[in-house]
Amino acid sequence: YQRRVHGDYCSRKMVDWNGLFKWSLQYQDGTKPSEFKAMSDKDKKWLEEAIKHYTFDEMKRVKEINAILYSTMPIEREEEDKGKLLDELFDFMEGIQNAEDLHLVGGLAPLINMMLTNKYESLRYKAGKVFTNAVQNNIKVQRWALENSAMGLIPQFYKETSLLLKEQVLSSLSALIRTVVPEVRLEFFKQNGLDLLLKILLATDSNIKLETKCLSMLNELLFTEKEMFPTSPYLISQQIEKAKVVTAVIGKLLAAKIEDFFFQDKVHILLDYMKSYKKDLILAEGKIIQCFSDKLRDESTINKTFQEAMTEQAAKFKLLLIQNYFKKTIMIK
Repeated sequence: YQRRVHGDYCSRKMVDWNGLFKWSLQYQDGTKPSEFKAMSDKDKKWLEEAIKHYTFDEMKRVKEINAILYSTMPIEREEEDKGKLLDELFDFMEGIQNAEDLHLVGGLAPLINMMLTNKYESLRYKAGKVFTNAVQNNIKVQRWALENSAMGLIPQFYKETSLLLKEQVLSSLSALIRTVVPEVRLEFFKQNGLDLLLKILLATDSNIKLETKCLSMLNELLFTEKEMFPTSPYLISQQIEKAKVVTAVIGKLLAAKIEDFFFQDKVHILLDYMKSYKKDLILAEGKIIQCFSDKLRDESTINKTFQEAMTEQAAKFKLLLIQNYFKKTIMIK
């Protein structure tokens, strides 16, 4: 097996037999003299071989993958073979220790580079999945990722043309900034990460998945803005207000489908926070209220199908959500 030495790894050629023997001696009931005795060399060799045979060394495999993944391959096999290696690496990243090991064996920096520069969309996508798994809820890896230019994902979002790739880039950034490391979130802000989120929410052709992820990231930043900017504790809230994002997300809420409950929940959280920031913040209030009122009247029919009835209930729920935010009473005729 292997052990860590000052942040690095080294292999131990010999099992700690004395330690194993002492541990075994602790587990006798004392009713009769212990029959434990030192193992013979033959028994030691047999046990050591058995342990090696039935134990999988994940660290060794991560090293092997790292060596092959970034090597030159025949062009006709590169995308498929490297894709399989990334799939295997993704599974290893479920363990926090393995995620840290990835960096310690020199695999994190080239993984980030693959996300940003590889010519194959499938490999950029799979590299992003591995990265997301590695950095989420792992402070050490988040710091290391920051040191290895992971914020290059912000301009990468604009470069990607595939919706699937855009979603993955955003997921990777989300996992990176969901952290207690202030430097990571500050760098995200400095590299125009907030501008990216606001642009997505203000766009008229955005995807609901992108918008939901965006709102989740924005809420994360809002909850820590006072810690991030102690001299300007509402800096992010002010930029949201200035960009009229509240008006935009309410409009998107109005257009959301009944099954988009995750999106609705994120909007609710955003509105609730913005209300605490400035209670009299009412952007385009009259237009928004009238829009909801008109929609409810349009959906109120005498003979309703089940789907129509469900749609009306969803609209009423959204109206209550907005009423709670604006503290208004709207008559439903």
